[in-house]
Amino acid sequence: MNWTLCAVGFAALCATWTAPAAAGIADSPLPVLSAGATTFHPYSVPGVISSGGLRTYFSCTSTDTATMQVGVELFDAFGGAPANDAVATSLSVATGATVRFGTGAAVGISIDSNLA
Repeated sequence: MNWTLCAVGFAALCATWTAPAAAGIADSPLPVLSAGATTFHPYSVPGVISSGGLRTYFSCTSTDTATMQVGVELFDAFGGAPANDAVATSLSVATGATVRFGTGAAVGISIDSNLA
């Protein structure tokens, strides 16, 4: 057996070996929804549906004394980068107001921002 060839082959394997990218909700940076304002992550939802006639909706009510920017970020079941642009789908919410985000429209439910 040619040990040099084996060693070169192993070195080439090690040089090209890549680990899967670890990304997702736990290690993705929070989007900047408003320049100069801190973005908070107050809640995580473990499952979202957008298949067939089923959808998921998020209602957000501001309890602050000032208008705030609110966004929802979706991640695929397999991890990776966010599945939507949370900045583009974010909404300005006035004091005491409520907005609704959804993964699609539905009869009888109005949404203010479509996440799909």
